[in-house]
Amino acid sequence: MATLTYCKGLPTPADELNELGFTDFEMFLEAYAPIFRAASIETVNHLLLSTQFKKSDWNTHLQQTYGINKRHANGVISAA
Repeated sequence: MATLTYCKGLPTPADELNELGFTDFEMFLEAYAPIFRAASIETVNHLLLSTQFKKSDWNTHLQQTYGINKRHANGVISAA
C-alpha cells in the first residue's frame, strides 16, 4: 500500500531567483526537457523497430547525437 507524505516547500530566497523568477535548476529543467523528450522518442522508436538492442552502443549514440553525458543518456534509456 502506498503511503502519502506531505512535504512543505520552503520559499526560495529572492537572491537565488533570476530576472524571470526562476532558479538555475528550474532553468536547466526547462532547457533540458525538449532534449530529453526527443531522445526518449528516438529511443522508444529504436526499441520498437530493432530486433537487437545494445545498450552501450545506444548510450554512445545518444551522447553524440544530443550532446548529453552518460548519466543523462542512461536516464533516457531507463525512462524509455
